[in-house]
Amino acid sequence: MLPKDFMINVFAFYTSPHFDATDIMKSDGMVNISVSKSFFDKKLRIRLAGNDIFATKNMSYNTDFFNVNSKTRTKFSSRFFSLSVTYNFQKGKKFQNTRVNKSNEEEKSRIGG
Repeated sequence: MLPKDFMINVFAFYTSPHFDATDIMKSDGMVNISVSKSFFDKKLRIRLAGNDIFATKNMSYNTDFFNVNSKTRTKFSSRFFSLSVTYNFQKGKKFQNTRVNKSNEEEKSRIGG
């Protein structure tokens, strides 16, 4: 159980090796995580997040097509960390809209309307 007003989010994916047309795709995946804490009756939130925290997001594959063999490996620059602060000014407060009805008859008559 987490302490009050804490939240942890974890996102992960994994793609196993597979065939894609003429390519033999290698495994791929990444893990993102964030921790946030709310304050002042949930009006203020501070969030620390990490994207691709293990730096595992890449694309690698081998191609063997009509005696042409190639190996490709692409390493994405997807690892980063962030800190965000969010404040909700109207959180939990109800407010009433007021409608202003104003006649523009003077303007209409001036332009001939």
